[in-house]
Amino acid sequence: MKFIVACLAVVAVASATPLLGSLNLGRTLEVVTKPVGESGPVFCGKCKAAIKGRTLNALGKSWHPEHFVCQVCQKPITNTTFNEREGQPVCPPCFAQKFCEKCYHCKKPIVGKVIKAMNHSYHEDHFMCAGPCGKPMAMSTPFFQKEGKPYCKIDYDILFARSKK
Repeated sequence: MKFIVACLAVVAVASATPLLGSLNLGRTLEVVTKPVGESGPVFCGKCKAAIKGRTLNALGKSWHPEHFVCQVCQKPITNTTFNEREGQPVCPPCFAQKFCEKCYHCKKPIVGKVIKAMNHSYHEDHFMCAGPCGKPMAMSTPFFQKEGKPYCKIDYDILFARSKK
């Protein structure tokens, strides 16, 4: 019987690396109260009307607070941290739910680093040996695959390699 040894295919995704089109994680929102008439009028990035009073500055534009909304749920973004997708603001919960890959192990969105192995995506600490040790496998650790499950070398040898001699 022949066994296939698979090499770990890992992609470490930095927080600002595009996964689906153009996206950025963890952008910040600047809130400014500007006296009217100071440095001329400022216009809203959505409605194009002059902004009087409180202004949100984000994505290279100024916004009425009620017009800076998530492009998915359409709710105003009130946190100082938001995400960007194709030049549009997205609130962190919608971004995670709609645009992040889901972990094969826990089924939750993966924000940040992702391990890709055996045609699945995993949180960094959810790609684990299916053998008795059950330990998470580091991104650079080679693993053995048997019946669609990953095994560390030690557990693979104990469970399969030695029994076939």
